[in-house]
Formats: sequence, C-alpha cells, structure tokens
Amino acid sequence: MAQIHIKKTSLSWIFLSVVIMALLVFLFLSQPEKSQSQNTVVAFENDIQIITVSAKGGYYPSVITAKANKKTVLRMLTKGTFDCSAAFTIPAIGYREFLPNTGTTDISIPPQEAGNTINATCSMGMYSLKINFQ
Repeated sequence: MAQIHIKKTSLSWIFLSVVIMALLVFLFLSQPEKSQSQNTVVAFENDIQIITVSAKGGYYPSVITAKANKKTVLRMLTKGTFDCSAAFTIPAIGYREFLPNTGTTDISIPPQEAGNTINATCSMGMYSLKINFQ
C-alpha cells in the first residue's frame, strides 16, 4: 500500500490559505448596505428634515447635502454594529454617545445656515460623516 507524505510546510500554506479565505468571506459579508442614494437619505416629516444614515463599518452615505435653516433630525440606523462606528460623536453640537448594536437613534441638529457643515466621526476618527447645508 502506498503512503502519502505531505510536508509540514505544505500543510501550513494550506491552513494559511483557508484562514485568509475565511477572513475575506467574513469581511465581504459584513459590509454595510451602501445602496442608499443621496436622494433617499433626506426626507421631510411634518416640516422636519430627516437625514437617515446607516452605521456599520463606517457611515453610509458619508457625505450628505441637506437644506439650510430647517429643524433637522439625524436618524442613525444600526444593524449588528459592533465596530467603532457605534461610538458616534458630533463635536459641533456636543453629541457623544454609543449607538445601540441594532436599532434607530434620532439626534436633533439645530437649524444650520447655508454654507455650514456638520462633521461627525467615530470615537477613533477612523470613520467620518459630513452634512453640508445649502
């Protein structure tokens, strides 16, 4: 009966390849939904401007144009968010909170003049969000 001999280095490379492929699949499957367009993230409810942003692995969309001089609510949506994008901060209005892992968080933003920009980031500054008011 013939015996098959596999070198230790070959097994190491096979194991490493499997681990890398598993990580790539995990990263691909954990990417947030980026299908929202600029047209669908800003809406009005009872004369209040609602800006809807997804938070998971960043903020989507990350750059938004909104109407100036309107009462505004930034609606943050999370769904299985366990990264630093859940540690959300808006320095201009003194907002600094942890978003829930899954849920909706409404943040009031005072009316902004045309030309103003509100910047937000995760606590590490790794992910950013910009709202330009026109």
